[in-house]
Order: sequence, then C-alpha cells, then structure tokens
Amino acid sequence: MADDTSPVYEARYGWDLKTMGVVLWRQDLGGNFWSHGMPYAGVVRREGAPPLPGSGPRGRALLEHLVPVPADVAVSSRAVNGRRFDKERLNAVVAHYAPGMPVWDRH
Repeated sequence: MADDTSPVYEARYGWDLKTMGVVLWRQDLGGNFWSHGMPYAGVVRREGAPPLPGSGPRGRALLEHLVPVPADVAVSSRAVNGRRFDKERLNAVVAHYAPGMPVWDRH
C-alpha cells in the first residue's frame, strides 16, 4: 500500500493537504428504479494540485455535460453504493481529521 504522500495515494483517495472540502452529490440515472439517482462523495482540491487520472481536457469536456458538479469534483468522486451512507458519521470524521473543512451536501 502506498504511503499518504505518494501520487498513488492522492490519485486513489484524493484526500491530502490539497483538499479544500467534501461534496456529496447525486447523479441522475433516469428511469423509475433509480429515481433518486446514485449518490457520490467527492472532494474539492486546491488549485495547483496534481491532476487526477481522467482529468484531461477530453474527460473534463464530457463531464461538464454529464454531471451536476464541476468536472474536478466528479473526477475525485466515488459512488456510494452497496452500503448505507451515514452523513453524520462522515461529518464527524471530517471534523476530527480536518477541522474546519466544509462538507457540502448537494443531494
């Protein structure tokens, strides 16, 4: 496993000193079964942070049309599926490990 200063850690988790906040959002998937959309958690990274995989110009242009959040947030996001998502627990963890870091809920 990579240590927390390696580019692999940053690309896989996106949580480092370059993180400015956490964003909770939903992707509309259409249809009746997914009427509430797929929940995602992503991060807002500081300007100048190393690019994440998938954040090239073509990927960014596509994401700008497909998701309700900025492309940078979408690239850093992970789907929250197959488990219960506890927003209060996430807020507690963020407050403990990154005091003062905002958690924006765009659900």
